[in-house]
Amino acid sequence: MKQQYRFHRIFLLAVMTGPIIGLLIGAFYWIIPLLTALLITLPLPPIISYLFPLSLGSLVMGGILLVAPRTGGPGIGDAVQILINERGDEKWYLMPLKWVATIICTVTGGGGLVGPSVFISTTSGILFGKRFQLNSDERQLLALAGMAGGAGAVLRAPIGGVLIMIEAFIGNHWKQKTNILYIIVFSLVTSFGSYLTVGMLTGFSPILYLKAEAPPLLSITVIWSVIGGIVGGFGAKIFIETFKTVKRIFERFLVPLWLKPLIGALLAGGIVIIFSTGHTSALQPFEIGRMGLAPLQDALVGKLGLSIVVMMICGKLLDVTIRSGSGNSVGVFGPAMWIGGLTGALIGFLPNCDQTVVPIVSGIAAGITTAMGFPLAASIIIIEIFGLAWIETGIIGCITGVLSLWVWKKSGLGK
Repeated sequence: MKQQYRFHRIFLLAVMTGPIIGLLIGAFYWIIPLLTALLITLPLPPIISYLFPLSLGSLVMGGILLVAPRTGGPGIGDAVQILINERGDEKWYLMPLKWVATIICTVTGGGGLVGPSVFISTTSGILFGKRFQLNSDERQLLALAGMAGGAGAVLRAPIGGVLIMIEAFIGNHWKQKTNILYIIVFSLVTSFGSYLTVGMLTGFSPILYLKAEAPPLLSITVIWSVIGGIVGGFGAKIFIETFKTVKRIFERFLVPLWLKPLIGALLAGGIVIIFSTGHTSALQPFEIGRMGLAPLQDALVGKLGLSIVVMMICGKLLDVTIRSGSGNSVGVFGPAMWIGGLTGALIGFLPNCDQTVVPIVSGIAAGITTAMGFPLAASIIIIEIFGLAWIETGIIGCITGVLSLWVWKKSGLGK
């Protein structure tokens, strides 16, 4: 018999959940930059002011892992597993602990916010469902709406957030006969509610911007888009496979659970120091290890040289994979955009390449596609960030990302 859902009740809860998720995500954009700025101004040598908070934050993260092991790592995968296996029966303290852990880890060492935001918003939907006595299937629906809301808010891309939810969960795991329109309606309501709330708190500017207009879709533009997508896609795929390898190594590492984040942070901290260039947009020391997309933004406006781009790619890849793989609450979605886009930026240094922005945008789309497996979301996110004029470049990046994934698997590299 088909499950009957209390549509109006879940709809009202989806309306209520969106602004609450928006407040939680919006608080990141107030608290994290403030605390990060305070750390930067400490009257200590730059290396000490970087390594000391990084070590302390990782020790605190280790303590949080002892209470709630699921709070470590990126977040999207754990959110999906909660929805698959637990159907909304996880402990109430997962959400606040993940929120606190994300602030601690990003303030002291940087990293992505998308994965943690998805985890926080998914578990928020579960908590709301429990509070208002929804059954397990209804809680799952509200949690899916929450997942979309978290992704849409942090990326400032509400429709992209819904597509991330669809591709992360429904595309692979949804086996029930629930009307897909229910899920889409609830998710859109929550995603736009959280997006509007974050926008009112922090502004509605996209996470990246372009000064250049989209070039006409000529043969040479398509070529640069394809090359940028291929290079960016493979760069992001190497990044995500490195993360998986590092995570497996730390899972087998015979040291106490609480100590693993500290070991990973110290290893990553040393790498960040080695790869730091001192030529960053925000004029912050060790910006490779800071939160945000400032270097990717610099690449979009042509401020980065070839050697800096290479060091940024290598440094970010190692920093995030080691810190997140060792159990720190560090997302990989944003870094996948960073690495995909900056790897695409390498194409702009080739002779006769007069479209330097095109391979970057294509690389961002391919990076989301190959690293996260979200081609539909990637194409819409490109539109929501850069505008409809960049739809062709975004779609080309997504297509080349899908083809790169296919080549990766056929070549045996995915085994």
